[in-house]
Amino acid sequence: MITGGGGLPERPGDAPLEPFSTGAMRAVSRENESLVTTNQNRPWTLGDPIVEPQGLYQLANGKLVLSRECP
Repeated sequence: MITGGGGLPERPGDAPLEPFSTGAMRAVSRENESLVTTNQNRPWTLGDPIVEPQGLYQLANGKLVLSRECP
């Protein structure tokens, strides 16, 4: 899990990484929800709606994934 705006240095004793701006975030409108395709097997392409993650989920192998709940 990644938290905060900085990061960990590569080696102990190194200076911390400098924070930087990634730009402004904006919400996805509710009208875009109806555009979700029923064909879930095709890859995402430019112009497809972005599905925002809903939470942090733990896989069977113990790894954590930031994702959405599958229908």
